[in-house]
Amino acid sequence: DRAFGNLYRTITEEGQVKWVCIDHYRMAYKKQGQQAFLNAVELNGGHYNPNLSRVTVSLGSKIQAAGLFEALAMAKRVDELVITFDWEGTTSDLEAFGDTLKSAAISILRLNLGRFRTSLASKLQSMYTWRQALSRWINVPSMRVIHIVLPMDLAELSNIQPERISPKLTFEVESRQEGVGELGKKGLKRLVEILKTSSTLTTLNLLYNCIGDSGAVVLSEELKTNSTLTTLDLRSNSIGDNGAVALSEALKSNSTLTTLNLNNNSIGDNGAVALSEALKTNTTLATLDLYNNPIRENGAVALSEAINTNSTLTTLKLHKHSIRDNGAAALSEAPKSNPSLTTLDLPDNSTEQKKAAALFEALRTNSTLTTLNLYNSPIVQNGAMALFEALKNNSTLTSLNLNNNSIGDNGAVALSEALKASATLTTLDLRSNSIGDYGAVAL
Repeated sequence: DRAFGNLYRTITEEGQVKWVCIDHYRMAYKKQGQQAFLNAVELNGGHYNPNLSRVTVSLGSKIQAAGLFEALAMAKRVDELVITFDWEGTTSDLEAFGDTLKSAAISILRLNLGRFRTSLASKLQSMYTWRQALSRWINVPSMRVIHIVLPMDLAELSNIQPERISPKLTFEVESRQEGVGELGKKGLKRLVEILKTSSTLTTLNLLYNCIGDSGAVVLSEELKTNSTLTTLDLRSNSIGDNGAVALSEALKSNSTLTTLNLNNNSIGDNGAVALSEALKTNTTLATLDLYNNPIRENGAVALSEAINTNSTLTTLKLHKHSIRDNGAAALSEAPKSNPSLTTLDLPDNSTEQKKAAALFEALRTNSTLTTLNLYNSPIVQNGAMALFEALKNNSTLTSLNLNNNSIGDNGAVALSEALKASATLTTLDLRSNSIGDYGAVAL
């Protein structure tokens, strides 16, 4: 912990620990201007990017916040502020932050209140009081873009509207406690009502809430007409085929959602088939994450058929599925015919050598795929040589993950030959591949 009473722990250039009085440190801020601000950012474990004039920092206490706010008000070159409040806060903390923003000339603000633990005293404050605290500074003239991450108990604040056309104001609502569902039926109903009226809530993160199929059905009904939400994260929510079917119906009419994360649920082939039908007509979804769902061959075949006709999906994640031979064969057609797919994740999937070769053959002619993730994949283990031959002719792949595939020295030698011909690959993950000195020298 950096704080001890009114003292803060810093590290000198020689690597020694030095405790400083925060009051004396604040006096230095006033004298040193921008440098004092940079010191304050470093003191709080933050980072300043001079090329982008961007500050990224997380504050864990009211004392830390007071010091940084004072320095920020005197900073000369800060265009973007990415800041997280991570303590038991009240509306007075937001008001103090607002006073700082009025003199800091920041144009882009990304404020994360997702870990802003509301104290008992602050919970007694009305939502109107919280709204007033935020409204004081979202209309600061210098602001062009404001994105605010809210905890679930402050979700109603996402209905706030700026008084002028600028800034562009968006909100994200997220669950804070990993492994503990905060919603329940009443909470989900309340959230749906907020979605109906908010024109600024663009991201909804319901990780670990176990809303189940019934909750997915409730959300899906709202998604059919919602025109603001762009990202929906439903990881680890016990959603099965029925929930996936409901979501697929929503996707057929929704025209704004670009990212749907269904990672670690219980969606099988029936759910995958339903989602595939939606992909055939949906024109906005760009990312679909189906990691760790019990999808098998039939589901993989259906998804590949949908990808062949879909022109907007750029990222498909199918980790830990038993797609087997027919599924792999069908997916091998996707890189050949889809004009938009740039990222394909297929770790922990199994197939025979012939089908693996078919998938890699598609890489020879594909002109859009930039990222291929084959972590711990029998697809690689059964078709490594075919993959390396394909790389010699591929002209777009920039990132390849072959982690934990035991390609060995012979595979490394073959890969080295492929790398000589590749002019685009910039990132290669070869961890846990049993590569010895012979293979390493070749690479």
